[in-house]
Amino acid sequence: MTLKGATINPNGRFGACLESYRGWPDEDAPHAAIVPNSPSLTPSGAFSIELWIQPKPELEGYPDSFLIDKKYVSNDDYQIILGPADKQGFRRLRAVLGFGKDSVTYTSLPARLETGVWYHLAFVYDGAGKGTFYLNGGELGGGEDPSRGSIRSGDHHLSIGDRIGSYYHGFPGLIDQVRICQGLREFRLAGVDLVSDRTAFVRQEQAPPLQFTVTNFQPQPMSGAVVRLSLSGVGEKEFSLPEMAPGTQYVLAYA
Repeated sequence: MTLKGATINPNGRFGACLESYRGWPDEDAPHAAIVPNSPSLTPSGAFSIELWIQPKPELEGYPDSFLIDKKYVSNDDYQIILGPADKQGFRRLRAVLGFGKDSVTYTSLPARLETGVWYHLAFVYDGAGKGTFYLNGGELGGGEDPSRGSIRSGDHHLSIGDRIGSYYHGFPGLIDQVRICQGLREFRLAGVDLVSDRTAFVRQEQAPPLQFTVTNFQPQPMSGAVVRLSLSGVGEKEFSLPEMAPGTQYVLAYA
């Protein structure tokens, strides 16, 4: 890894970290850590990208900030971008994946990121067209294109903290603990998943209750949790959960 305009800051989330800066239109120059291109940097099938970020006050009023870029203007590999703030101060994340002939953009739900605060960001791609964002372990939207498969490996180096080339768009903040890995990682503290085989029924059918599983993904017990499920045309129901040990599941029946 080589620093190109970026610096090492001793006050990271876990020890020292990378510090990047504003680029264009203030200064069209790189502020990144560059990792030489390697086939291992392009996972096949499902993959997960995660990192910690802390925005600096200089992020205020700044447009797109590139957190991860191995794509640039090609139709290969991937890039993670933090978009500009809207009038209410909310920003959206974008993940752009290259599939060879073209690219697909996945966009998160809006979120407010305060300066001086550490946030854990993650993007998970299932290898079959679905991409999902996570912020501090909570799901933050995404998208799905069932016609897609694995991304295609390209020739660019990996740039952390900025765009690969001009116009440079560094992230005015700190970046720590970047991980790009094969497979689907789980970032939720707890998950609620539908496990019933059917989701369509004949009108007035005496249908069996829908089955949901609640999973505790935390390394410690979960106690006092409440689940609220709302289905169209049926209404909201509330379930109080028993104490759940780490990694265990509890089945809910929604009549």
